[in-house]
Amino acid sequence: MTVVTPKFGMGASVLRGEDQAFLKGLGRYTDDIQPAGLLHGYVLRSPVAKASFTVASTEAAKAAPGVHLVLTGADLAHLGKLKSGVMQRQPDGTKAPTRDIPVLCRDRVNYVGDAVAFVVADSRALAQDAAELIEVDYEAEDAASGTATALDEGTPLVWPELGSNRAFSYHIGDQAKTAAAFARAAHVTRIEFINNRLVCNYIEPRSAIGEWDTQENRFVLTTGSQGVHSMQYILADVFKIKKNQLRVITPDVGGGFGPKSFVYREHPLDKDGRFLGMKVDLLANIGAYVSQYGPFIPYVGVTMSTGVYDIQALDVSVTGLYTNTCPIDAYRGAGRPE
Repeated sequence: MTVVTPKFGMGASVLRGEDQAFLKGLGRYTDDIQPAGLLHGYVLRSPVAKASFTVASTEAAKAAPGVHLVLTGADLAHLGKLKSGVMQRQPDGTKAPTRDIPVLCRDRVNYVGDAVAFVVADSRALAQDAAELIEVDYEAEDAASGTATALDEGTPLVWPELGSNRAFSYHIGDQAKTAAAFARAAHVTRIEFINNRLVCNYIEPRSAIGEWDTQENRFVLTTGSQGVHSMQYILADVFKIKKNQLRVITPDVGGGFGPKSFVYREHPLDKDGRFLGMKVDLLANIGAYVSQYGPFIPYVGVTMSTGVYDIQALDVSVTGLYTNTCPIDAYRGAGRPE
Protein backbone atom coordinates (compact mmCIF):
# COMPACT_ATOMS: atom_id res chain seq x y z
CA MET A 1 0.00 0.00 0.00
CA THR A 2 1.25 3.45 -0.87
CA VAL A 3 0.72 6.15 1.73
CA VAL A 4 0.58 9.65 0.31
CA THR A 5 1.77 12.27 2.78
CA PRO A 6 -0.05 15.57 2.37
CA LYS A 7 1.98 18.65 1.54
CA PHE A 8 0.60 20.48 4.55
CA GLY A 9 -0.73 19.34 7.91
CA MET A 10 0.04 16.56 10.38
CA GLY A 11 2.54 14.02 9.12
CA ALA A 12 3.87 16.26 6.38
CA SER A 13 7.61 16.24 5.78
CA VAL A 14 8.75 19.82 6.21
CA LEU A 15 11.84 20.82 4.27
CA ARG A 16 13.88 23.23 6.38
CA GLY A 17 15.09 26.21 4.41
CA GLU A 18 17.24 27.95 7.01
CA ASP A 19 19.89 25.32 7.74
CA GLN A 20 22.35 25.93 4.92
CA ALA A 21 23.40 29.37 6.12
CA PHE A 22 24.00 28.11 9.67
CA LEU A 23 25.90 25.01 8.51
CA LYS A 24 28.21 27.24 6.47
CA GLY A 25 28.72 29.75 9.26
CA LEU A 26 26.80 32.40 7.36
CA GLY A 27 24.18 33.21 9.99
CA ARG A 28 23.58 36.93 10.42
CA TYR A 29 23.20 37.87 14.07
CA THR A 30 22.68 41.24 15.73
CA ASP A 31 26.41 41.65 16.40
CA ASP A 32 27.11 41.17 12.68
CA ILE A 33 25.11 44.29 11.86
CA GLN A 34 27.27 47.41 11.97
CA PRO A 35 25.39 50.58 10.94
CA ALA A 36 27.44 53.66 10.11
CA GLY A 37 28.30 55.66 13.22
CA LEU A 38 27.55 52.76 15.56
CA LEU A 39 28.10 53.58 19.24
CA HIS A 40 28.32 51.17 22.18
CA GLY A 41 26.54 51.16 25.53
CA TYR A 42 27.64 49.85 28.92
CA VAL A 43 25.51 49.44 32.04
CA LEU A 44 27.06 50.18 35.44
CA ARG A 45 25.61 47.67 37.89
CA SER A 46 25.27 47.42 41.63
CA PRO A 47 27.96 45.42 43.49
CA VAL A 48 25.66 44.90 46.50
CA ALA A 49 22.33 43.08 46.93
CA LYS A 50 20.40 45.74 48.83
CA ALA A 51 21.27 49.38 49.41
CA SER A 52 20.24 52.97 49.15
CA PHE A 53 22.61 54.96 46.97
CA THR A 54 23.42 58.36 45.55
CA VAL A 55 25.31 59.13 42.38
CA ALA A 56 27.90 61.57 43.70
CA SER A 57 29.36 62.57 40.34
CA THR A 58 29.31 61.66 36.66
CA GLU A 59 31.64 64.46 35.52
CA ALA A 60 34.74 62.30 35.11
CA ALA A 61 32.77 59.79 33.06
CA LYS A 62 31.33 62.50 30.82
CA ALA A 63 34.83 63.89 30.21
CA ALA A 64 36.36 60.49 29.41
CA PRO A 65 37.64 59.80 25.86
CA GLY A 66 35.04 58.80 23.31
CA VAL A 67 32.03 59.30 25.60
CA HIS A 68 28.82 60.66 24.06
CA LEU A 69 26.25 60.18 26.82
CA VAL A 70 26.00 59.31 30.52
CA LEU A 71 22.58 58.55 32.02
CA THR A 72 21.42 57.87 35.57
CA GLY A 73 17.99 57.05 36.95
CA ALA A 74 17.28 60.75 37.52
CA ASP A 75 17.60 61.33 33.76
CA LEU A 76 14.95 58.71 32.98
CA ALA A 77 12.16 59.75 35.34
CA HIS A 78 9.91 60.31 32.31
CA LEU A 79 10.14 56.67 31.21
CA GLY A 80 7.95 53.79 32.33
CA LYS A 81 9.11 50.52 33.89
CA LEU A 82 9.34 46.99 32.52
CA LYS A 83 6.02 45.53 33.63
CA SER A 84 4.78 42.03 34.27
CA GLY A 85 1.54 41.17 32.53
CA VAL A 86 0.93 37.60 33.66
CA MET A 87 -0.03 37.77 37.36
CA GLN A 88 -2.74 35.15 37.97
CA ARG A 89 -5.65 35.66 40.35
CA GLN A 90 -5.06 34.68 43.97
CA PRO A 91 -7.50 32.58 46.05
CA ASP A 92 -9.36 35.74 47.14
CA GLY A 93 -9.85 36.79 43.51
CA THR A 94 -7.35 39.64 43.56
CA LYS A 95 -4.14 40.03 41.62
CA ALA A 96 -1.10 40.69 43.79
CA PRO A 97 0.59 44.07 43.33
CA THR A 98 3.76 43.83 41.27
CA ARG A 99 7.08 45.52 41.69
CA ASP A 100 8.15 46.41 38.18
CA ILE A 101 11.72 46.73 36.92
CA PRO A 102 13.09 50.28 36.48
CA VAL A 103 15.21 50.99 33.43
CA LEU A 104 17.79 52.52 35.79
CA CYS A 105 17.47 52.61 39.58
CA ARG A 106 17.12 56.08 41.08
CA ASP A 107 18.07 55.73 44.75
CA ARG A 108 17.81 52.03 45.70
CA VAL A 109 19.19 48.76 44.36
CA ASN A 110 17.65 45.39 45.14
CA TYR A 111 20.07 42.76 43.83
CA VAL A 112 23.66 42.41 42.71
CA GLY A 113 23.58 43.57 39.10
CA ASP A 114 20.73 46.08 39.41
CA ALA A 115 21.24 48.81 36.80
CA VAL A 116 22.60 52.12 38.14
CA ALA A 117 23.93 54.08 35.15
CA PHE A 118 24.33 53.83 31.37
CA VAL A 119 27.26 55.10 29.30
CA VAL A 120 27.42 55.47 25.51
CA ALA A 121 30.83 55.73 23.84
CA ASP A 122 32.72 55.01 20.63
CA SER A 123 33.57 51.46 21.75
CA ARG A 124 32.52 49.01 24.43
CA ALA A 125 35.89 49.31 26.17
CA LEU A 126 35.68 53.12 26.30
CA ALA A 127 32.12 52.93 27.63
CA GLN A 128 33.16 50.49 30.36
CA ASP A 129 36.22 52.56 31.30
CA ALA A 130 34.06 55.67 31.62
CA ALA A 131 31.36 53.87 33.63
CA GLU A 132 33.97 52.89 36.20
CA LEU A 133 34.68 56.60 36.75
CA ILE A 134 31.12 57.26 37.97
CA GLU A 135 31.14 57.94 41.70
CA VAL A 136 28.36 56.06 43.52
CA ASP A 137 27.92 55.97 47.29
CA TYR A 138 26.14 52.83 48.53
CA GLU A 139 24.64 52.37 52.00
CA ALA A 140 24.44 48.58 52.14
CA GLU A 141 21.61 46.90 54.10
CA ASP A 142 20.87 43.36 55.24
CA ALA A 143 19.36 41.40 52.36
CA ALA A 144 16.99 38.46 51.91
CA SER A 145 18.47 35.78 49.69
CA GLY A 146 17.21 32.33 50.70
CA THR A 147 13.97 30.83 49.45
CA ALA A 148 13.37 28.68 52.54
CA THR A 149 13.84 31.62 54.93
CA ALA A 150 12.19 34.40 52.91
CA LEU A 151 8.99 34.32 55.01
CA ASP A 152 10.69 33.76 58.37
CA GLU A 153 10.26 36.35 61.09
CA GLY A 154 13.24 38.66 61.14
CA THR A 155 14.15 38.19 57.48
CA PRO A 156 14.75 41.61 55.87
CA LEU A 157 11.89 42.72 53.63
CA VAL A 158 12.67 43.40 50.00
CA TRP A 159 9.68 45.75 49.81
CA PRO A 160 8.87 46.94 53.37
CA GLU A 161 5.66 48.65 52.25
CA LEU A 162 4.17 45.22 51.41
CA GLY A 163 4.75 43.97 54.95
CA SER A 164 5.99 40.57 53.74
CA ASN A 165 8.28 38.93 51.21
CA ARG A 166 5.26 37.09 49.81
CA ALA A 167 4.89 38.21 46.21
CA PHE A 168 1.74 36.21 45.38
CA SER A 169 -0.26 33.11 46.34
CA TYR A 170 -2.03 30.74 43.94
CA HIS A 171 -4.15 27.67 44.59
CA ILE A 172 -5.25 24.95 42.18
CA GLY A 173 -7.35 21.84 42.83
CA ASP A 174 -9.61 20.46 45.56
CA GLN A 175 -8.11 20.60 49.05
CA ALA A 176 -10.78 18.46 50.76
CA LYS A 177 -10.75 15.74 48.10
CA THR A 178 -6.97 15.57 48.20
CA ALA A 179 -6.92 15.35 52.02
CA ALA A 180 -9.39 12.44 51.80
CA ALA A 181 -7.14 10.67 49.29
CA PHE A 182 -4.20 11.00 51.66
CA ALA A 183 -6.29 9.73 54.59
CA ARG A 184 -7.24 6.47 52.84
CA ALA A 185 -3.87 5.88 51.18
CA ALA A 186 -1.94 2.74 52.09
CA HIS A 187 1.32 4.47 51.28
CA VAL A 188 2.34 8.14 51.29
CA THR A 189 5.54 9.26 49.59
CA ARG A 190 7.09 12.60 50.41
CA ILE A 191 9.75 14.02 48.13
CA GLU A 192 11.45 17.40 48.23
CA PHE A 193 12.79 18.83 44.98
CA ILE A 194 15.03 21.87 44.79
CA ASN A 195 15.33 23.43 41.36
CA ASN A 196 18.29 25.79 41.34
CA ARG A 197 18.71 28.89 39.27
CA LEU A 198 20.79 28.84 36.12
CA VAL A 199 22.03 31.17 33.43
CA CYS A 200 21.48 30.58 29.72
CA ASN A 201 24.52 30.22 27.48
CA TYR A 202 23.49 31.51 24.07
CA ILE A 203 25.37 31.31 20.80
CA GLU A 204 24.92 35.09 20.81
CA PRO A 205 24.34 36.78 24.19
CA ARG A 206 21.76 39.54 24.47
CA SER A 207 22.56 42.19 21.89
CA ALA A 208 20.58 45.12 20.53
CA ILE A 209 20.98 48.04 18.14
CA GLY A 210 18.77 51.11 18.49
CA GLU A 211 18.40 53.57 15.61
CA TRP A 212 16.23 56.46 14.49
CA ASP A 213 14.80 56.03 10.99
CA THR A 214 14.61 59.53 9.53
CA GLN A 215 12.58 58.37 6.52
CA GLU A 216 9.89 56.57 8.51
CA ASN A 217 10.20 58.92 11.48
CA ARG A 218 10.31 56.17 14.08
CA PHE A 219 12.66 54.15 16.27
CA VAL A 220 14.10 50.88 14.98
CA LEU A 221 15.32 48.18 17.36
CA THR A 222 17.31 45.24 15.98
CA THR A 223 17.69 42.44 18.51
CA GLY A 224 17.65 38.68 18.85
CA SER A 225 14.23 38.00 20.38
CA GLN A 226 11.52 35.37 20.59
CA GLY A 227 8.73 37.72 19.62
CA VAL A 228 8.98 41.08 17.92
CA HIS A 229 5.36 41.99 18.67
CA SER A 230 5.55 41.43 22.43
CA MET A 231 8.84 43.34 22.57
CA GLN A 232 7.29 46.20 20.62
CA TYR A 233 4.32 46.27 22.99
CA ILE A 234 6.44 46.29 26.15
CA LEU A 235 8.98 48.86 24.96
CA ALA A 236 6.35 51.21 23.56
CA ASP A 237 4.87 51.30 27.05
CA VAL A 238 8.29 52.01 28.59
CA PHE A 239 9.05 54.85 26.19
CA LYS A 240 5.45 56.10 26.28
CA ILE A 241 5.07 56.07 22.51
CA LYS A 242 2.60 54.46 20.12
CA LYS A 243 3.46 50.96 18.96
CA ASN A 244 3.76 52.05 15.34
CA GLN A 245 6.50 54.48 16.39
CA LEU A 246 8.79 51.53 17.12
CA ARG A 247 9.82 48.88 14.63
CA VAL A 248 11.44 45.72 16.04
CA ILE A 249 13.58 43.56 13.76
CA THR A 250 14.88 40.13 14.74
CA PRO A 251 17.67 38.67 12.59
CA ASP A 252 19.12 35.22 13.34
CA VAL A 253 18.56 34.75 17.07
CA GLY A 254 21.46 32.62 18.26
CA GLY A 255 19.41 30.74 20.88
CA GLY A 256 16.30 31.64 22.85
CA PHE A 257 15.11 29.75 25.96
CA GLY A 258 14.11 31.08 29.66
CA PRO A 259 13.92 29.24 34.65
CA LYS A 260 11.74 27.43 37.05
CA SER A 261 11.22 27.20 40.82
CA PHE A 262 11.46 25.10 43.99
CA VAL A 263 8.98 22.19 44.29
CA TYR A 264 7.77 20.16 47.32
CA ARG A 265 5.51 17.19 46.54
CA GLU A 266 3.70 14.38 48.36
CA HIS A 267 2.24 11.27 46.63
CA PRO A 268 -0.37 8.97 48.29
CA LEU A 269 -0.71 5.48 46.77
CA ASP A 270 -3.24 2.70 47.25
CA LYS A 271 -2.20 -0.88 48.08
CA ASP A 272 -1.63 -1.56 44.38
CA GLY A 273 0.69 1.42 44.03
CA ARG A 274 -1.71 3.63 42.09
CA PHE A 275 -1.67 7.38 42.74
CA LEU A 276 -4.77 8.59 44.60
CA GLY A 277 -3.89 12.23 45.04
CA MET A 278 -1.15 14.79 44.97
CA LYS A 279 -0.44 17.71 47.27
CA VAL A 280 2.08 20.29 46.11
CA ASP A 281 3.47 23.20 48.13
CA LEU A 282 5.67 25.25 45.86
CA LEU A 283 7.92 28.12 46.92
CA ALA A 284 8.99 30.25 43.97
CA ASN A 285 11.88 32.65 44.45
CA ILE A 286 11.08 35.29 41.82
CA GLY A 287 13.85 37.72 42.81
CA ALA A 288 13.64 41.40 43.68
CA TYR A 289 11.22 42.41 40.93
CA VAL A 290 8.38 40.77 39.00
CA SER A 291 9.73 40.12 35.52
CA GLN A 292 7.47 39.76 32.48
CA TYR A 293 6.88 36.00 32.72
CA GLY A 294 8.37 35.41 36.19
CA PRO A 295 5.09 34.64 38.03
CA PHE A 296 3.78 32.59 35.10
CA ILE A 297 6.48 29.91 35.41
CA PRO A 298 5.55 28.47 38.83
CA TYR A 299 1.84 28.78 38.04
CA VAL A 300 1.94 26.89 34.76
CA GLY A 301 4.37 24.37 36.24
CA VAL A 302 2.04 23.21 38.98
CA THR A 303 -0.91 22.96 36.59
CA MET A 304 1.04 20.11 35.00
CA SER A 305 2.06 18.45 38.28
CA THR A 306 0.14 15.24 37.59
CA GLY A 307 1.93 14.67 34.29
CA VAL A 308 0.52 11.70 32.37
CA TYR A 309 -0.89 9.98 35.49
CA ASP A 310 -4.59 9.60 36.28
CA ILE A 311 -4.61 11.36 39.65
CA GLN A 312 -8.13 12.22 40.75
CA ALA A 313 -7.29 14.58 43.63
CA LEU A 314 -4.94 17.54 43.36
CA ASP A 315 -4.21 20.25 45.93
CA VAL A 316 -1.60 22.80 44.88
CA SER A 317 -0.43 25.92 46.69
CA VAL A 318 2.06 28.30 45.08
CA THR A 319 3.80 31.07 46.99
CA GLY A 320 5.93 33.60 45.15
CA LEU A 321 8.72 35.09 47.22
CA TYR A 322 10.65 38.33 46.94
CA THR A 323 14.38 38.11 47.68
CA ASN A 324 17.30 40.43 46.99
CA THR A 325 18.36 38.35 44.01
CA CYS A 326 18.22 38.73 40.25
CA PRO A 327 14.65 38.44 38.86
CA ILE A 328 13.82 35.16 37.14
CA ASP A 329 12.14 34.66 33.79
CA ALA A 330 11.34 31.94 31.26
CA TYR A 331 13.91 29.31 30.25
CA ARG A 332 13.24 26.50 27.79
CA GLY A 333 10.04 24.74 28.89
CA ALA A 334 9.30 27.58 31.31
CA GLY A 335 7.61 25.50 34.00
CA ARG A 336 6.28 22.78 31.73
CA PRO A 337 8.57 19.91 30.66
CA GLU A 338 11.40 21.10 32.94
